Amino acid sequence: MADAEEMVVVVTGGTGLVGQAIHTVVEQNSRSNEKWIFLSSKDADLKSATETRAVFEKHRPSHVIHLAAMVGGLYRNMKYNCDFLRFNQLMNDNVLETCKELKVKKVVSCLSTCIFPDKTPYPIDETMIHNGPPHHSNFGYSMAKRMIDVMNQAYHTQYGCNFTSVIPTNVYGPHDNFNLEDGHVLPGLIHKTYTAKKNGTPFTVWGTGKPLRQFVYSLDLAKLMIWVLRDYNEITPIILSGEFNKDKVYGYVHTKICEHAWLTIAEILLLACPSGQQPAKQATCLEESAQCAAAFMFSQPLPDKKGWCCCRMFLIK
Repeated sequence: MADAEEMVVVVTGGTGLVGQAIHTVVEQNSRSNEKWIFLSSKDADLKSATETRAVFEKHRPSHVIHLAAMVGGLYRNMKYNCDFLRFNQLMNDNVLETCKELKVKKVVSCLSTCIFPDKTPYPIDETMIHNGPPHHSNFGYSMAKRMIDVMNQAYHTQYGCNFTSVIPTNVYGPHDNFNLEDGHVLPGLIHKTYTAKKNGTPFTVWGTGKPLRQFVYSLDLAKLMIWVLRDYNEITPIILSGEFNKDKVYGYVHTKICEHAWLTIAEILLLACPSGQQPAKQATCLEESAQCAAAFMFSQPLPDKKGWCCCRMFLIK
């Protein structure tokens, strides 16, 4: 994409983990021809077509990164599958239809690896998205995210819209959510470790500890998403991840977290629960991921419980 092209980029879900990372990267590498606007739920309820249209007419974007979603951890997904399906479908439909009506030049939506079929050969790649149903535990969220790809193809076929999507692997980094019900895997494990250390109880984790997972640092993902916005010209979704061949066994991740919380390996208690999907194929990644992207703030609650205090770094290598 030529640097001279004027761009007004609206980022929905701009205050979340990935949105904050994009904000940081944009501030560090600003371009004079780009204006970035980061929206939160305070700016508009994207489940409302009227509010979505109003906020987009206000900012008149030429490009959109669509991150906004109703998200949650395993427990919340299992409890509210219908809500995850309905609310995310409403947001996605309103955003993409508004972008079509306002002639937005390009939309990049964020999907999730949970969209892949529960029963599928490995490693996973982008061609396998629709080969079978997703895991039953979060089928509502998964199907709503999967439908973004269907909508992108339909809008491109009927209207010529340049709508595409990315599929990040497990994201972690600054501004992550450490809530045990709603958070991602790494902050959830860190929270469990802190609680185990504080209360003198076992560090309890689900599964066998044997599955492999790919992780991507939020600031690396942000750089990749900006590249997709500027230079990726396919409608087909693309997997974004850290360095290939650096998949981590869950048990290894548990151990590294415990080491930095001064817990012994004997204090890890594995529960006989489902272990989940296998890792994806070689994905689009940043070369520096192996060197610096795995740096992550190990956090624990402030004494007054007003927030999270960054107090330690650990490396996943």
